[in-house]
Amino acid sequence: MARVTMKALLPVTAPRLWPLVRWDGRWLDWYPGAVACEVAGTAKGALRRLRLRDGADLVQRLDHLSRIEDAYTYSIIDGPYPVAGCLAQVRVLPHDADGRATLVWTANFQPAGVGEEEAEAFIRRLYQAGFDTLFTLLADPVGADDTTARAGLPHGPNAHHTGS
Repeated sequence: MARVTMKALLPVTAPRLWPLVRWDGRWLDWYPGAVACEVAGTAKGALRRLRLRDGADLVQRLDHLSRIEDAYTYSIIDGPYPVAGCLAQVRVLPHDADGRATLVWTANFQPAGVGEEEAEAFIRRLYQAGFDTLFTLLADPVGADDTTARAGLPHGPNAHHTGS
């Protein structure tokens, strides 16, 4: 089984980042290629359907929602990606000292129709595109929300992207 974990240090606090990336968050604003998003529920077993730019649907199922941390685990149950049995986790970690948060996005999967290296590279590109869009959105003081705008977030590319 392949595993990809990527992290991005973003220019907002965890409470400002979480509404964008939570299960029923603003995925349409930042998920790569998404043109429509429908979420049916917020409990275990709930479904999220993302319509992608090419017309394909990506269907995800909520498997676990943490009551302690800003984190959840989901499965991809249908979609155009070159992976099978994909179990992914989104987690937001606060950095109270500097007012920023780290987004950790992990996927465990089997390659489907491609080699493991190609499947891993696909997931890395997908996650990086999402991180890049989030950084652009959050670096713009009107991008995140009115509260973020009033907070006077810094401008410019000061996100820190790491991958493993």
